[in-house]
This record gives sequence, structure tokens and C-alpha cells, in this order.
Amino acid sequence: MPRKKQKTTDIRINCTKDVDHDSSSTQETLPGGAAASQTFTGCEVKEENSVDGGHSHHFTVKFSSSARKEHTVSCHQPCTVLEAIKSLSTYKEKVKCADENLVIQLGKNDKERIVATHFPCCHIDDGACLIVLSRKGKIEQAPVQQCPIVQPGEKYSVFYIDTEGGKNTKTKTLFRSNSVKKFKYLCVYGEKGATVKEALKRDGRFIDELDEFHLSDNADPNNLIFSRQTVDNLDLKSFKICLPRSTKKVEGRQGKKSVSNPANMNTVKSVLEVVQQKGISAVHAVKKIWQQRPNFLRKNFGKAPQPINEVYKVEKLITRSKSVCKVVVKDVCQGTGFVLFDNLILTNAHLISNQFNSETSQVHGNVFALFDYDKPDPDNDYYYFACQPTVVDYDEDLDYAILELNTKSLNYSPKTRKKKPRVPPGLLKTFGPVPLNGEVCIFGHPRGELKKMDATFIIEKENRKKAVDDYLEQFQGSPPIIHSIRKVLADQGIKNILIGGNKADRVVTYHTAMFGGSSGSALFDAHDHVVGLHTAGYISGVAIQEESVIEYAHPVLLIFKSFVNNMKRRGNDEMMKRIKKEARGNRYLRELVGNPEEVMEVDEV
Repeated sequence: MPRKKQKTTDIRINCTKDVDHDSSSTQETLPGGAAASQTFTGCEVKEENSVDGGHSHHFTVKFSSSARKEHTVSCHQPCTVLEAIKSLSTYKEKVKCADENLVIQLGKNDKERIVATHFPCCHIDDGACLIVLSRKGKIEQAPVQQCPIVQPGEKYSVFYIDTEGGKNTKTKTLFRSNSVKKFKYLCVYGEKGATVKEALKRDGRFIDELDEFHLSDNADPNNLIFSRQTVDNLDLKSFKICLPRSTKKVEGRQGKKSVSNPANMNTVKSVLEVVQQKGISAVHAVKKIWQQRPNFLRKNFGKAPQPINEVYKVEKLITRSKSVCKVVVKDVCQGTGFVLFDNLILTNAHLISNQFNSETSQVHGNVFALFDYDKPDPDNDYYYFACQPTVVDYDEDLDYAILELNTKSLNYSPKTRKKKPRVPPGLLKTFGPVPLNGEVCIFGHPRGELKKMDATFIIEKENRKKAVDDYLEQFQGSPPIIHSIRKVLADQGIKNILIGGNKADRVVTYHTAMFGGSSGSALFDAHDHVVGLHTAGYISGVAIQEESVIEYAHPVLLIFKSFVNNMKRRGNDEMMKRIKKEARGNRYLRELVGNPEEVMEVDEV
């Protein structure tokens, strides 16, 4: 069993007395109140904030099931089990194979559980015995990211995957090697907030093609956990992998092909991730992301696609995304925003709603905007500003807030930046109408992570009901689940965005994998115009973790129209001068500034 989580402030590797590990560490306090601390030793480590004064435990290691001798590993720093085991002076003598060929058994006598080589040692019971076994074939694919950002240990969730598959897996391959099937469970871990799919992919022992699946709880087989749900509530539970009963076949020029649930088609990617994997330039990386957008969405919801294939358009997107920032409401939540103009940023109102006083127009608490939060440590050289307590504009109906940056509060590292950074250019000048259909792209910080982009397609108003039905198709064999989801969606008011609903013409809808933390993201169209403020989605409410069925954004021209009206109503002449100056080069903005009460038509692209 995984050991209870211990806490420590020492972030140096120190396993056994006969091996020294050189490491360098950095610590900083993020404006969101979370401590970030990194140790770079060629492996993933996890910092755990101190309460009892230190992380210290030991376990024993055997190098075969029949071996009598056990080697003691004393560990004083959270690290991977393999790193801890390699600290033994006898390791190289005992193990001759590559790391990817290793099986690490948890426990002496039974073949109950095995852990990955990168499993955190802090989750191994004190005094437990691990058995290191060598196999001829590859057991595990090493994680792509060798030095992820350090997170507190309590943010892990550890769960077990039964090597005996569940429904529809009898003739299917689930694991990279059949050697793991000699054991009952694979012990899997994931950072809370990560999805089940991400945890299994990172584990490395499952096949790369494991895409559409769900888990069934061994204790309650009717409790289904879907691949896009997070691992947060799976701790110490056991599951079987289940595959879809069948896939819908459609005829095409090349014969039959499978079509999967569109709600699960999108994958959020960072430009940096594609660059590292493909060894290509950033411009070509963005282009590749667009080329890999789901064919299903293009066919069903992209009647008039406007592909971003020209290099100059890709360069514009990259440049404009510099204005997108991570918004941190200290000790409350994280989201996304972007520079409107000058030192004003636009984000969602719901991020600050609990701290906002409508009578004084002030936010109680600290709000920060982080820019260039694009690269993993140790290369992350973001900078940030604090926001002024007085909110410039706020609207619950359109769910937007305009905040003012305190430029004197700039915080950055002179070691990584030769020049003092400035507030990036505003995106107000790029505002445009929402196209009726076609491609759109979202830039934001889902789950507060590094900036990511997601290419998708607009779901036209007349196709929104179909999009919901397509999502429900994956549950076609479970009428109670479908009934439950429909009720949850109805309670959330999903009818408001369907044809005839009071918000049907006031939002733009799409599918995206950008979830918590992406509220306030910029939605770009194929002409590099900002057309929407990504706001929220309608959740399914199935099983443990809520999952979005369809997402939406508010058109930025509607938001701008409201902003202008409010400034005029309050007699804020100074702000109106600034607005008119910014609106000069944009015909859509000029029309609204000149006559903000006029009806805005949607541009047909």
C-alpha cells in the first residue's frame, strides 16, 4: 500500500549514505500564494511543505523474488523509487538491463501490485519491500517530461488499475507488455487536476493507442469514471479499464472509418510541447496543431473553414498570444485574461465575484496578472503585475470584468531578462464579429498551467442540440445515465443557448478540452481577430468528476458595447478618450463608440 504522505522543506536528494546526488534547487513564492520549488536531477521530485520537520523513511529492495538478501534504502527526500534504488552501491552489479525493461513489485510474497519506475518514493510504506525484476521486452515508456514543476505531495492521487480488463477488453491489448498481467494491479499516480487519460499516458505501461475508454470501480461496477475526468477522487481505489462497446461506422471515399465522441476529440497542446517532440520551429508547431484538428468537428461543425496555413497568420497568432495572461486571485482561484489596451486587462467576472463589492467597485484581496507564463522550469521567466483594487467595469450578465494593472508593481527576474518588461500590446484593436461557422483557436491557462492553445470549430446555433446528442451517444447502452445527464443539463439552463433560448444569439459555442483555469481566455477566429471571451461550459455531472458537454464564449463586441455604455453613463470622459483613440483603426469599434445603442449584426464570414 502507498505510504501516508509526509511533509518536508528539504528539497535535496539524499538517499543512503554511500551515494551523493548533486542537485541545484530554486524556491520562489508565486503571487497566487502557492510555493513553487524545483530540484533538477534528471527525474521528477515533489516538494512537500514542512509540518513535522522532514521527509525520512526507509524501505528494502530485493533483486529477485527468490533472493534472501534485502538492501535497505534510507530516503530523506521525495524522489522516484528507481532513483532511490539506484543510490545503492550494488545496483549496477545487480541490474544489467535498461530502465524501461524493469518491473518493480510492491511486496515480498504476493504478486499483488507493481509500480512504475518513476513512482514517487514518498508513497511507499515505511519498511516495505520492493522487488526489482528484469524483463527482455520494454515494460514502460519513460515520461516525455523529465523535470516537471515540483508540486506538494498531497496533490497526488494514487489508484490501482486491474490487469484484468473490464467490458469489451477480452480481445484487446491494454498494456505495452504482457509481463505486467502476471500481477493483479498496476499502481498508478497522477497530480490532482490531471485527467485519468493523462495519468495513464504518463505512466508509460499502457499502450499509446489507449484513447477512448472509461474505468469501472471494482467496489461498485456501476460507478463509471471517464477518461476526461480528473484523478482527484480516485485515491486508493481499484478500477478495471472498459472500452466502448462499438464505434459508429460511416461510409467515406476510403471505405468505413470510426467516428468517436466529439466531446473527447480535442487535445490541448502547448506550442513548446510540439516543438520539443518534433524538433521544429514555433511557427511550424502552431501550424501542425491546426493541421491535427479533429476531422469530425471539421465535417460536422465547420461548413466554411478558414484554415490558418499561411506562416504570417501563424506568426500573428503567436505574437498576439503574448498579451494573454494567467490571472491569479490569491488564495481563491486561477483563470486567464488578456490585455485590452494600455494597462487594462479583460477577464471573467466570476473569477472575482466573491471578492467584489458592487457598492464600492472594489475587490477585497490580491489579484495578479502573470505574463510569458509559457515555459516549464527552469526556463520559466514570467513577470507579473498586481491589479488595482478598483474594478474599471463589471458585468454579471456578460460575465466580464475589466481590471487595471498597477504598473509600478512589476515583478521580474533581472537574471533572465536584460530589459525591463512592459505590459504587452492590447488586443482591443483586433476585436471582430463572431463568424457564423468555421475554425477558432483558444489561448489560455487551463488548470493554471503553462499557456496552451486549442484549435476547434464553432458549433452553429442550429447544431448545438446535435452536439449534445453526440456527447450522449457514448452512453447509449445506459439509459439511466443519459436521463441523469439530461436533467443536470436542464437544471443548468442549457435550453437558454439552444434555438429559441434567451442566450442563443448572445454566445458562441464549441468543444474544447480547456477546462478549469481557462475562464477568460481569448478566442481567435481564422483571421486572427479576437471574437470571444471564453467563459464556461455545461457540465454532465456524471460519476465523480464534472465533465463539460459544450462550451461557450461571450462575443467581445457585445462586451465592448456594454463597456462603452457604462463609461458614458458614468460620465467617465477620460476613459472615453482612451477608448476612442484605440477604436480609430477598427471599423467595428468605431461604429459602437459612435452609436453604442445600435444593434450589432453578426458578420457572415
